Amino acid sequence: MDQIVKKNAALLGIIGAAITASLYIYIWQTQDFQNMTIGVVTLVLPLAIGIAAQVYSKNKLGGFITLKQAVLAYFLAVLLIFVTEAIVNYLIYVVWDPSAQETVRLMQEKMVAAEKATSNAAVQVSEIDYSAKGYLIAATSKLLFYTVIGIITAFFIKKNPQA
Repeated sequence: MDQIVKKNAALLGIIGAAITASLYIYIWQTQDFQNMTIGVVTLVLPLAIGIAAQVYSKNKLGGFITLKQAVLAYFLAVLLIFVTEAIVNYLIYVVWDPSAQETVRLMQEKMVAAEKATSNAAVQVSEIDYSAKGYLIAATSKLLFYTVIGIITAFFIKKNPQA
């Protein structure tokens, strides 16, 4: 049973990872770092893929999925997406185009200046850690946050067979 769940989660996770990698490469190529639509998609996509993995696995298991299986399906799909995201961003900002780091920093400074001009709030530029360790920490943090959501959705999706 868990093999079916793992296979389905891996399939959907790879699809989500491919979409995520494509989005980040598109952002980098077009220098469209402030595109809000793509930003929202990169936040919602892992959630949608994770829930889809739960539902798809439930359907493949004949309509019955345990809480453990539902969480496993969600976790594996989201894990693949976040690992791919970290690898692609590391490759873009450290290996392929380190000058993009400066582009992002300048864009952040411009946004902070605009924010300071319109409000009295204390706003500052946050430093981005472009190291492999920084990407690992970011991916792990996002994975933990999204897994909590996955556990909650698993409670609604799960259905155990009648004993």
